[in-house]
Amino acid sequence: VKSNSIVGGFTIPGLAGDLLCYNASGFCAAASNVTITENNFSNVTATGYGTGSFEGITQNDISPAPYAHVEIYNNVISNIYYNGGRFTGIYARYLGEGSVASRSAIYSNTITNIDAWGTTTGINLVPNNSPNYRTACFNNTITDMTAREHGDQIFGAFIQCQGTSVDFYANKITNIIHTGTITSKAMGLKILSGTD
Repeated sequence: VKSNSIVGGFTIPGLAGDLLCYNASGFCAAASNVTITENNFSNVTATGYGTGSFEGITQNDISPAPYAHVEIYNNVISNIYYNGGRFTGIYARYLGEGSVASRSAIYSNTITNIDAWGTTTGINLVPNNSPNYRTACFNNTITDMTAREHGDQIFGAFIQCQGTSVDFYANKITNIIHTGTITSKAMGLKILSGTD
């Protein structure tokens, strides 16, 4: 999946519904190799309050262990104003080794200038992961993200993979803001569980 784009400006009239820029939520073989690179989803505006969600890149193809090999790199998601439900920049699951017998990786992506109204996450990594190789998440830039009243939390990155299955390093996460109530949460990095 390469060189797809929304860059000239995309405005959603009426209420903000679901906008899925790239979504893979089917099935693939354990020996599959998936590459998502050089996509640019930018300059999207939805001002009418709705319950729909924005998803930049979603890699959620179900595969059996040891899972497909996935690389997500050099993608840009920027200048998004979304008055809707959940915002997710990159969501990745079933990150394995495929036929190349090496680790999956999410790297050198840019998520910036996001203004959303629901629960907001820059990068969300979810189980399952390869039992043999640790997924790598590095050199990503996640900056200038704001969540407003409707969402109770905002994360620059949310690592839900359990155990020691992810190497997360050399990422730049700055200016993560929530403008809601005192109970709202703003976190640069949230790790659900694990060690190291």
